[in-house]
Amino acid sequence: ITRNAVGDQPENIYENIVDLITNYIKKPTAIVLHVIPASEDFTNSESMKISKNYDPNGDRQLIVVSKIDKYDKGIGDKLQGIGPGSMGLKLGCVAVLNRTPEQIEDDVPFYKMRQLEQQFFQLNKAFQLIPVEYLGCEQLIKRLVSIQQARIRSTLPGILDELKNQIKQKKSELKNMPPAVTSEMECWTLYSNLIKKYRDLIYARVHGV
Repeated sequence: ITRNAVGDQPENIYENIVDLITNYIKKPTAIVLHVIPASEDFTNSESMKISKNYDPNGDRQLIVVSKIDKYDKGIGDKLQGIGPGSMGLKLGCVAVLNRTPEQIEDDVPFYKMRQLEQQFFQLNKAFQLIPVEYLGCEQLIKRLVSIQQARIRSTLPGILDELKNQIKQKKSELKNMPPAVTSEMECWTLYSNLIKKYRDLIYARVHGV
C-alpha cells in the first residue's frame, strides 16, 4: 500500500487506497485475497490489519504466500497457520513461486514456471512434509474455485430473495403510477382534469369548504 505520494500522485494517496480497499472488503460476501512475501510476519501485514476490522474471525480471508524461495525457518508451520507469525485463517494459505527478474526479462512462460515451481517444492526439504494443498499455483486455482463455488451456494438464495423483493416493490410502484397518455385526446382530458382539480382546490380554500 503506497504511503508517500510520488510525482503527480495526490498527497492523500494512502487514504485513497485504504478507502478503495475498504469499499470492497467491508461487504460480508467478499473474499479477501492477501499477497504476502514468505519472509514477512503475516500478522504485521497492513492488509491483514485492515481486514481485521471487517472480518475479525478470519472467516473469508486467504493468503497467497509469494516469493516462497525467500522462505524462513518454520515455513511449514507458518503455511498451515500454526507457527509464529502465521494467521489461523479459515481459508488458509497457499505458497507460490514467483518469476525472478531474469525470468521476467526472458519472458519465461506460465507453464514453464509451474514446472519449476513443482521442482522447487519437491527438491526442498522444508516443503516435503507439507500437505500438497498448501503448495503451488495449481492448488491456489483449485482453492479459489472451491471457495467461489461455496460462496455462490451460500449467497445465491439471499440474492434471489432480494431480487424477488425488489421486483415486487417495483410492480407495486408501477401499479400506483398514472395511466400512460397515448393520444392528443387523452392529453387534453388529463389536462382538463388537472385544471378542474386545481380549481376545486382553490374554491375549497377560499370558501372554507
